Parts: sequence; C-alpha cells; structure tokens
Amino acid sequence: MDYSDPILQETIAVFCQDIEKKWPQQYSNAKVGMNFGFAFPPSIFKIFRENKMQVFAFDNNEIALKYLQLKKIDCYVNDRDAVIYSNNLLRLPPLKEISTLAQENSYLGFSQKFSSKYKFKDDFIKNFNTHLQKIKENGTLNSIVSDFLKKTE
Repeated sequence: MDYSDPILQETIAVFCQDIEKKWPQQYSNAKVGMNFGFAFPPSIFKIFRENKMQVFAFDNNEIALKYLQLKKIDCYVNDRDAVIYSNNLLRLPPLKEISTLAQENSYLGFSQKFSSKYKFKDDFIKNFNTHLQKIKENGTLNSIVSDFLKKTE
C-alpha cells in the first residue's frame, strides 16, 4: 500500500457506566464491548487480558451503545468521534468517557497491485496531499468534522 499524508487523528476512548472507578485497575472482570474488525493496538488487548475483562464484539456502534445503556456491558471502547456521532444519532443520554487509550492517524490508502496500470496514482497522491495540507492549515478540515458531529446533536 501507498498512503497519503495523515488526514485525521483517531482517538480510542473508553466509555463506562461507572465513572468513579479508576481505569483499568478497578475494572477487573468487567464486560467490555468493542466492534468486530476494529483494529486496536496490541496494548489495548493487553489491558483486557491483564484485568481479566470479558470482551464482547458487536457489529456496530449502535448495537454496542444500546447494550451499554441497558447495562449489559460495563464499558465500550472505540473511536471517540464515531461513538459520539452514533450516540447522538440514537438520541441517547450523554456518554461518560473515562479514559483515552490510544491515538492513531488515519490515511487514504492506495493499493500497489495495479500501480503499473494506473500511472496517475503518484500525481493524485501528490495533489491530494497538497490540498489536504491547505484545508488543515486554514481550519476547513476541523470545521467539516465539527459540523458533521453537531448535525446529530
């Protein structure tokens, strides 16, 4: 794969029922939700293992958030913005974020499989990165994300 410059920073956060407990020490044997296929850094799975947490995988944020609200799971771990967006969309009560676990950059990826067939790819990536830099510098990118999240409030 070839990648663009970093686009956004994804923040993996923990949302729990009980905000008085200290994460992760006081969550031994807790039921923690996550999404199928979400790529967590190994350090997060280490936290789950060391604290003997029961991990439940869900198809999407909406299902996991309903389980959290119904207290069928104690905590939910996923990208902060995606969770807030889904929570607002479902019109559920505000969430209680208790910890940030990791931050990772997101990128636009380009397969190398057909590189010889698509000669425009290098120019496209260069132009994409140039325009990305401009919208980061002038605040447009942050404004787009902020406006998108507000639309569900």
